[in-house]
Amino acid sequence: MIQLWDVTGVIEVEERVTTFDAQQRPLARRRPLAGVTVEVAGWPDERACLAVWGQATTDGQGRFRLRAHRPAWAQTVRAAVRFADERLVVTDGAADGVLRRDWRPVAQTAAPLEGPTVDLGTLVFRDGAEGALGAPDVVRRAVTWYLARTALDFLAALGPDAAFTSRVAMAYPASGPNGTSGVHGPMRTAHIHRDAVRDEWGADTVLRLLMRLWTQQQADRSRPWPRQLPNDFQADAAARQGARLDDAYAATLAEELMTVLWGKNRLRSSGRTTARPSGAERRVSGAVRRAG
Repeated sequence: MIQLWDVTGVIEVEERVTTFDAQQRPLARRRPLAGVTVEVAGWPDERACLAVWGQATTDGQGRFRLRAHRPAWAQTVRAAVRFADERLVVTDGAADGVLRRDWRPVAQTAAPLEGPTVDLGTLVFRDGAEGALGAPDVVRRAVTWYLARTALDFLAALGPDAAFTSRVAMAYPASGPNGTSGVHGPMRTAHIHRDAVRDEWGADTVLRLLMRLWTQQQADRSRPWPRQLPNDFQADAAARQGARLDDAYAATLAEELMTVLWGKNRLRSSGRTTARPSGAERRVSGAVRRAG
């Protein structure tokens, strides 16, 4: 006998990087994780193989719902999450950028349930939680997803010429180029560096690297020459592109995003901007100032 199972839940993250008290002490905030993929699977007992029932995507409030026709006997139900959709991938440094989509089990019923309704409750990535929900690196990747996804939504709302045109990836922990955090343009991937001495993860790093990828996209759009250049023009092209990717300008945009999206300016630019912003870049900068 087959019945229609209905599996629901909410995915959230507890972050401490966007809100501070008067003494600049971080405050915990619960945030819904929108756009993450949830895979639901089940099995009747230890003699049976796990069967994937399907996948769902969380809405703006972090809610997911999966309906699947499955056998009516009691089933143990499991949910796993991956930080990946058509616009963004957040994974670890072992990934090949946008090619990797690793699953993290986040919930499993204690015993087989008769169904057909299963509410897995609110599942929160936070420090101190059990399993993958509390694994430090996974929690940081969940916070990274929240920060980057919020920024992507803001840019998309400004219009098509401000939105990202292709999927981007953020890897943490990773071995960045030259022992520091950076971006790999051809793979559209940001590497957040960590080694035995230094860990560069933070809201400022996440947003700065995201905007580095964004400014590179804007430079590619406005480039008035073909991608394949004669040798005589290689040096000039590299200089122009290097200016576009200027880290100080990306940090300035990240600072403005932090101000308008979370109401607090806590990022600091590391230097003076050397690139002249494009029309879309000026529009983003102006929009975040007006919204703030």
